[in-house]
Amino acid sequence: MAALGFLLAACQEGQSPPAHKEPPPGDVAKGSMLERPLDLVYVCGNRYLVTNASLADIQVTYRVANSKESGDILLRAGLNEDPGHTETELITSTSGTVELFQGEDLVVRRQNEGVPCGAQGYPAERRRCQLR
Repeated sequence: MAALGFLLAACQEGQSPPAHKEPPPGDVAKGSMLERPLDLVYVCGNRYLVTNASLADIQVTYRVANSKESGDILLRAGLNEDPGHTETELITSTSGTVELFQGEDLVVRRQNEGVPCGAQGYPAERRRCQLR
């Protein structure tokens, strides 16, 4: 887990945010539903899951709105079996709305809902659930 945070921090140092088209104001998705082949699910704190349901590896860029934090993520191909997608954990250093881009195109924006993480890195109400 610490290695992942270090890896994400390493890709942010010395980079300025990429020049992307700005999304329309107020166009921020809330919630944690998987809605598209590439999606971003807010978990808790500054933790997100980036999902890929396509059958190819995909390179995406994330950016925390109104900050200099950004980075690239390689998403592994989705699965041909249940659950049908792969998940890549993203932990940001900055709180704020996270934007996910594929090339110059905005894929999704997710608001940081400020939910504190429980002892295992999940919201307290999800700790009772058993994950597969």
